[in-house]
Amino acid sequence: REALDPDQIADLYAEDAVAVDVAVGTELQGREAIRAYLVEFIGAFSDASAEVPTVFAAETQAAMEWIFQGRYTGALPGFPPGEGQPVTLHGFSLVEFSEDAIQRTVDFYDVYGILVQLGVVPPPAGATPAG
Repeated sequence: REALDPDQIADLYAEDAVAVDVAVGTELQGREAIRAYLVEFIGAFSDASAEVPTVFAAETQAAMEWIFQGRYTGALPGFPPGEGQPVTLHGFSLVEFSEDAIQRTVDFYDVYGILVQLGVVPPPAGATPAG
């Protein structure tokens, strides 16, 4: 597990990079927009960390499974303020890169799972939480 630094992550992106967030239907244009998003998202969690258990790469593309964890102590747009709830978020990213920077990412993750962990919506009947 690695602690997350928004600036360090954003610096991996090209100036004109694009980050597509399929889960919430947004597209960020440019490194600074990506940095601002990362500061906001990671900043909503104390002890934010991530691990990448699986990566596949070929030429200028990669795919990776990731697991984000933290305690929700801030507030994300459209979400209730945090009360220190532990959150585990499983996701998958497709990455396109050049020799020196990430050019484009497409991220998929479970927004419903976050809402269940925050107590905003009930879990499906008979389900056990992933973690």
